[in-house]
Amino acid sequence: MTTFEVSGDAYDRFMGRYAGPLAQQFVEMAELQHGDRLLDVGCGPGTLTKLLGGARRAGRGVWRHTPAAPGRRRQGVEEPGDRADDEVDHLLEAGWRPEDVALLTTGPRHPQQVALQASGQAHYWASFWDTDQVFYGHVLGFKGLERRAVVLALNETGQRDRARERLYVGLSRARDELVVCGDPAWIAEVGGEAVLRRLRTGS
Repeated sequence: MTTFEVSGDAYDRFMGRYAGPLAQQFVEMAELQHGDRLLDVGCGPGTLTKLLGGARRAGRGVWRHTPAAPGRRRQGVEEPGDRADDEVDHLLEAGWRPEDVALLTTGPRHPQQVALQASGQAHYWASFWDTDQVFYGHVLGFKGLERRAVVLALNETGQRDRARERLYVGLSRARDELVVCGDPAWIAEVGGEAVLRRLRTGS
């Protein structure tokens, strides 16, 4: 299997001149139908994904996976948390409202969550209802909750206790668009090849 491990920004510097003009042609060729499910693997900065999402905005559908792996920054692969922050920025730039976006982690809490919880749980959960804020949480604290768009940071290593549960909860929290930032090898190890295959094929 061939892998392409490079950050979205680096990809954009190399392919950006082609991505925009070609993306619209791909969308037209796809002939999307209402309720179609989409997956953009190796999505770079998300140029094509943004157009796909606009062409098919109803239902649970747009999934994309961008490679990231804990502890591998020195190898040119972004940390899942850093990649997730970039993906949140991409969603907001694409027109998503902050109140529709959540960033969830499977491992250590995001620094924004830590800072909010330091002021008390009431202050933290008020951010969930704040229409001007992206919500930052841990998957196990987000059971039963949803957002239209979820960025899932798989920022843990190995098969820690309840790792599979955390993965499955995270994969099911988005109503419209799910962005998974993590190591494909970890997904296969924890969730199984079938889960990785589903992420890659969207079916």
